Order: sequence, then C-alpha cells, then structure tokens
Amino acid sequence: AGPRTIFVPYDDAFRALGTLRLNLLRTSANDPVLRRTIRAHVVPGIPALAPGATLTSLDGDALSVRADGDQVTVGGRPVLRVEETADGRVVLLGGVMLE
Repeated sequence: AGPRTIFVPYDDAFRALGTLRLNLLRTSANDPVLRRTIRAHVVPGIPALAPGATLTSLDGDALSVRADGDQVTVGGRPVLRVEETADGRVVLLGGVMLE
C-alpha cells in the first residue's frame, strides 16, 4: 500500500551477472533468493535521491545514495534514468543489487 520507489536494473546489468548466476535466480529452488533480490530493489515511499541519503529497502537493506560529479549511485549502482509515475517512482539502474 502506498507509493513505492522501484529500482529496475537495465538489461545489460542482468547480462553482466553471467549465465550461471542468472540461471540460478530463475530456478524455482532459489525462490527465496529471488524474492529477497526483488525486495532489495523496492523502497517504500518516494524518497529524495539526494547524495548522502540512506534508503531502506523492503528487505531492510540500507542503500546509500552517492554522487560523483553528475553520476548518482544508489547502493553502488549507477542511476541511469528516473521516471515519476502516478503511484511512485521507477529508477533505472546500471547494476543488480545482490548479496
């Protein structure tokens, strides 16, 4: 319930994981890992993506927001694009947040 910010890895970010790791995420035996990975990419509300902020994912992970010049990162992954929606925000990331 309520607005959410969803961090969506770019297709190339998934390809960078490699076939073996990607196939492991797709295996039904790894549903808890996949569920945790998905929850790590969702933050309640629409927090500011301001450098120095720390966001908390639905899984309880702390995601630091940093900036290096014009490049903003969340959880160490580069932010590629931000889209505001009627019920939240979608942030396209250049990496997948995995343990």
